[in-house]
Amino acid sequence: MRLNGISKLRHFAAALMVLGATAGCGSSALTDGKIFGILKTANDGEIKASQRAQEHAQGTSAKDYASMVNSMHTDANARQTKLATDQGITPVTSTDNTSLQSANDAVYAKLVAAPDSAFDSEYITQMIESHQKVLDLLDNDMIPAAHNASLKTELATTKAAVTDHLNKAKAIKAQ
Repeated sequence: MRLNGISKLRHFAAALMVLGATAGCGSSALTDGKIFGILKTANDGEIKASQRAQEHAQGTSAKDYASMVNSMHTDANARQTKLATDQGITPVTSTDNTSLQSANDAVYAKLVAAPDSAFDSEYITQMIESHQKVLDLLDNDMIPAAHNASLKTELATTKAAVTDHLNKAKAIKAQ
């Protein structure tokens, strides 16, 4: 079958729509188990970075922020682990999880490399970037993909906390 110019354009547009609907859209492949795995990785990365900041931050704002992040992400890990257990959902490692772990490792490496004189600025910059990434994952992938009602509620709670952490980091950066 020979296609004229308009038919070719329609076929091309249809192909783009199919590709756009499937490419880069992890939410369709996310399961509740994968979501719990991503949450654990996100929390663990924030805890590790905040522990580094508690040891190396120079200013009160960065130290207080690190303490708050450490406490809240530790609590979130415990709450989310209990929820997964109570709901019979086993956290699963996925490519999203592995990608987030690589980002966590890069953040930590930047914090290790930062001189004390620039540590606070680097830490807060990294917290803005990492919390924005997690907020995007929540909005674009995890919340739309969640099936379990209790997990959906937890994701809403998590989104509120991540938004709060992001706004606090931005406020510190603006000082």
